[in-house]
Amino acid sequence: EQAVFQFITVLHDTQHFIDTVGEMPATGHSPRGPSRLSGREAVRAGLAPQSHSMPTRALQPSAPPTSQPSATPTMSAPDGVIHSLKSPKLAKKESEALIQSQLMSPMTDDPSYCCNTLLNFVQTGILTPKEILKPLKVPLKKDAIHAQLTVVNILDGLMKHGTIGVRLEIAGKKWTDRISTAGQRTPLVGARVLQLLTHWKDTYSNEPVLNGLLNAAYERWSTNRVPA
Repeated sequence: EQAVFQFITVLHDTQHFIDTVGEMPATGHSPRGPSRLSGREAVRAGLAPQSHSMPTRALQPSAPPTSQPSATPTMSAPDGVIHSLKSPKLAKKESEALIQSQLMSPMTDDPSYCCNTLLNFVQTGILTPKEILKPLKVPLKKDAIHAQLTVVNILDGLMKHGTIGVRLEIAGKKWTDRISTAGQRTPLVGARVLQLLTHWKDTYSNEPVLNGLLNAAYERWSTNRVPA
């Protein structure tokens, strides 16, 4: 019985202590005035007074990773030729530079590179057949025999490997008359023109429209040709 009485006394004293501490004002102040803690909150605060006052370290945002700009690949070209597959204006300049370079090369030089580049502009829709042929007009009409023969060889390459649109443009009356006129002025050029017209009309004999244009061109050439 004495032990039970002592246990009840301890409980009574502990409850009295908790109620007394609960009446004490809290050390922190809020905008609404001092706040009171419950007994258990006061005990927790007494047992761990620094648990809510530990300094926190703000996390610094990491700097975004910097990326180095990738180098834009460029196409190299011989003889200072400018390469651009986007701008029609630059493509025209490149066509003129290619043709000029070919005109200054020896007659034995293969014009395949020049022809393939010109045809690539047509196939990608950057230039039209008329636009790639335009730089050939002046040298065919006014330049020396070497340049005229080079122009005829370029036209032959374009006929062999070009699209139907390119072939129809060359086989049309305007261009076949241009090469025929050049051939009439010089026998050497004339022999080459006759060779090409004959070869073209035989090669495309199974294509009615193209063959009809080339046959008409051959007839005009035969009628207007100046005897050697």
